[in-house]
Amino acid sequence: MASGETASGRASSESVVRLRQDPEGWLRGAWEEGTHPVLAAGLSTLALGYRAALLVRGLSYDWHLLSTRRLPCPVVSLGNLTVGGSGKTPLVELATLTLVALGAAPAVVSRGYGRSTRGVHVVADRQSVRLGARGAGDEPLLLAERLPGIPVVVGENRFEAGRHAVETLGASVVVLDDGFQNRTIAKSLEIVVVSARSPWGNGHLFPSGRLREPLSALRRAQLVVVTNPRGDEDVEAVTRTLRLHDSPAPVASARYEPVEARRAGDGARLPLAELARRRLLAFGGLAAPRSFMETRRRPRGGGAAGSACGRRGPHHDREGRDAPPRPRAAAPAALDTLGAHGDRDRPGRVGERAPSGRRTGANRDAMSAGVAPAVVVRAPNWLGDTVMAQPALAGLRAAAPDATITVVGRWTSVLRGQGVADALLDYPDRGMRSGFGRALAGARPDLALILPNSFEAARAARRWRARRRVGFDTDARGVLLTDRVPLPEPRRHQVDEYRLLVEALGMSAPAVEPRLRPPCEPALEAGAEALLAGAVPAEVPRVGLHLGAAGGPAKRWAVAAWAELAELLTARGLSPVLLGGPGDAAAADAVLRLAGRAPASLVGRDRPALLPHLLTRLHCLVSADTGVAHLGAALGTATVTLFGPTDPRLSAPRSSRAQVVAPGAPCAPCFLAECPIEHPCMRAITAAAVAARVRDAVA
Repeated sequence: MASGETASGRASSESVVRLRQDPEGWLRGAWEEGTHPVLAAGLSTLALGYRAALLVRGLSYDWHLLSTRRLPCPVVSLGNLTVGGSGKTPLVELATLTLVALGAAPAVVSRGYGRSTRGVHVVADRQSVRLGARGAGDEPLLLAERLPGIPVVVGENRFEAGRHAVETLGASVVVLDDGFQNRTIAKSLEIVVVSARSPWGNGHLFPSGRLREPLSALRRAQLVVVTNPRGDEDVEAVTRTLRLHDSPAPVASARYEPVEARRAGDGARLPLAELARRRLLAFGGLAAPRSFMETRRRPRGGGAAGSACGRRGPHHDREGRDAPPRPRAAAPAALDTLGAHGDRDRPGRVGERAPSGRRTGANRDAMSAGVAPAVVVRAPNWLGDTVMAQPALAGLRAAAPDATITVVGRWTSVLRGQGVADALLDYPDRGMRSGFGRALAGARPDLALILPNSFEAARAARRWRARRRVGFDTDARGVLLTDRVPLPEPRRHQVDEYRLLVEALGMSAPAVEPRLRPPCEPALEAGAEALLAGAVPAEVPRVGLHLGAAGGPAKRWAVAAWAELAELLTARGLSPVLLGGPGDAAAADAVLRLAGRAPASLVGRDRPALLPHLLTRLHCLVSADTGVAHLGAALGTATVTLFGPTDPRLSAPRSSRAQVVAPGAPCAPCFLAECPIEHPCMRAITAAAVAARVRDAVA
């Protein structure tokens, strides 16, 4: 007896210690495996108090002591009855895309668990993602990235968040994430998601079990989706429970299967069959990672050998990383530090490819020593310049296939999946550059290739402690460079000047035309197609008219000219569609007022993540000298670019399908941001001349 009491006392002590160290893990263990009777009794007592609170809350709503308010639009709610994962988030994405396909303008509203902010916040509008994981919560951020062009709003008060989505963001339907227990807002459709593996947990209310409400709450459900059933018997078991509690809700089932793998460095797709040849360390940053681990063992197209599994809390933002394809030395830990910040706080994709040799301080030039170096490329600040840097980056990658290449810049997102780098990092704003620089310096890069001509870019490279710093000797920054490359005279096209920097390393960059392919993103592709399908018919050639131009108003074409061009294109059987960012909304409104037959407009909705997929669906793109023209040309879309104060010899899009309209003026090119004499160069461009170029491009 004494021995049994001692063992029982030891088990109780161990349970208390585990409770203090890992309360969530202990609680899940208690639900699944049981715990000491004393602790179990304590949980049951707390569950009675929780049940009483639920009863009071429910009666308060039933007796109208607490109010349920109604939005001026339909509300589709997806939630669950249990604590922990049921596979709800992918269904929120599916429901939202289904609404888009039906012609609605949905917005996702979530509480945003795990975020550091309070109140109502816009995670993403129709143009861009505005918050990182800390400010949004990881699930709302994931939905924002997976649903480009669709607003995502977080707020403790779901009604206020929904009202903001409707009144400010123009939502015509609200998709309520994790909304089953929320009764502050009236719902048009109540969907409950149930995990087939353990639909009701141990059948007890929280904290004695996983149930957030008694099973009688299922009467409110209008549709129940059973995720990952092992067979019909799982669905039938859930159906029996529903009918037992007087719920007439229909029951559907859904199974999650792996459809793709992504390389952490640049987001490039990997065939699932390739995972069968690798050993993987899997991290499931999920509330219930067991189903993920099972999915990992049987991917479509071939299995993968798992060497170990780890579990992190539900707000961990990186769920796994595959092993390198060939043996290499370990990559610098500082790059991983940068990766965590890049993934959480900004949209940049990160990762590293480890060098195959060992670097030493004596090797100033690791490339000439035959050692795979760590290379950091400071990319340009502008979209068009980043696109024009692609041939140089491709040449660098081809000449140094084993180097660890990290590209840092404002528009590195357009390089995702292009195979030019192992890591793509967004260059942070001023307030965050010190920490960013320290982390990058910890990687001790062998080489910094500096593409921008600014003093700040060279100074940053020095702070990164790159042993060799290569850039053009301009802007009084020569003292910061180890390899000063003179600017060519006369100046060359921007593509060729970037290639010249690579050639200064003793390498070749033979390509002269930027070539990009849109990243394979099913959600982005569906979003782009849905936007265009709702604006212009697919059977008529689509012509994008991009109204914006960065760098000042001098490069902008008059709104009256855009309106005239839209009318001419419509008269010739083409479908013009206005494109541009939020800053182009006023110009778009003016074009719509002036045009006799108003064109469709996606201004403010063609966010950067969508642009590659939108541009590849156009038959032609018309724009001023702006980055979108270069992006469209690099993607293979026919382009007509209007040049006024800038010089097409230096920065025209390079493509066999690129055309330039540049009638010129006595004062052009002046490179001024604002014209002091009424824009003679841009006024010389006529709508008829542009329409003729478009007709040739479409033909």
